[in-house]
Amino acid sequence: MFEDEYKGSLSGVKQMLMAVNKHLSDRDWLVGDQFTIADLVLAGLLTPGFQCMLDPGIVKALGKVLPWFEKVTKMPFFVAGFGMIKVNPVTIKPSNLVHRDLPKPVQKPKTDKPKNDKPKGEMAESKKKKVEEKKKVVKPEDDSEDPSKYPENRRKWLQS
Repeated sequence: MFEDEYKGSLSGVKQMLMAVNKHLSDRDWLVGDQFTIADLVLAGLLTPGFQCMLDPGIVKALGKVLPWFEKVTKMPFFVAGFGMIKVNPVTIKPSNLVHRDLPKPVQKPKTDKPKNDKPKGEMAESKKKKVEEKKKVVKPEDDSEDPSKYPENRRKWLQS
C-alpha cells in the first residue's frame, strides 16, 4: 500500500468518526433509545481501527464515540463473536508502506491560435450560414413517418 493512500483512507475514517461523534452527542445509541443492530455492525467495523490505526489524539477527541464503542464491545454477544476488544493506546502504522512521488502535471506549452485570413465580416457571414443550416429541419416527403419527430404532421397522421 502506498503511504498517500493510507493517509487518505485514515483521513476519511477520522472524518466519519467525527460525524458519528456529533451524532452521539445527544444520545446513547446510534438509532433509537436502545442497542440495535446498527450499533453492533458499526462497532464491528470500527474494531480494527480502534485496535491499531487510530492515534491517541483522535481517540481523545472522540468524546462520545469511545465510550459508546467500549460499551458495545463489552456486551456478551459482541464478545462471543469478536472476542475481547481493547483500544490500543499506541498507533500501529503498517510497516510496508511505500512512499511514492506522484508525477507533477505537465503543463502544455502556450501556443498562439492560428489567425484566420478572412476579414471579420466574412467570418461572421460564414458563422451565420452554419447556424442557419443547423436550424433547417428536414421534413419527410411521406406523411406516414413517425409523427413524434414532426409535430406538424401529427394532426394529419391522427386524422387518417
